Amino acid sequence: MSELTGMTDIQLIKYTFLLGFIFIKCLHWFIFIVVSDPKQMDQLGELTHEIMASYDEGVEVKSYDAYDLYLLGMITRRLGDIDVSTDYLVASILSNCYIWGAWVELAFLIMDRKRVGFVNRVYSL
Repeated sequence: MSELTGMTDIQLIKYTFLLGFIFIKCLHWFIFIVVSDPKQMDQLGELTHEIMASYDEGVEVKSYDAYDLYLLGMITRRLGDIDVSTDYLVASILSNCYIWGAWVELAFLIMDRKRVGFVNRVYSL
């Protein structure tokens, strides 16, 4: 038994590991949210407009190239638009299911069971 806390050594190791994991996750979100360069955000917006402009006006977004949809999904996720990012990523997956990065990015967007049900119901994945 540990003299300071009354926990066994294994419990203390598990607790320390859990606290370290939570700290790293919070630090990741802090960097993602707080340390956002406005110039970089403008450049991402311009990149989105360039990708959209490379297609004709009458073309539906779902008929874009799968890799363009994946890139648009990553950009809109970084810009904070979760719903639009989900649409792009699911369209990318439906177009080419072998883009592993689209699956990973979509997994980051699904944070709770309601969101899983919504994606499953709307997109029939």
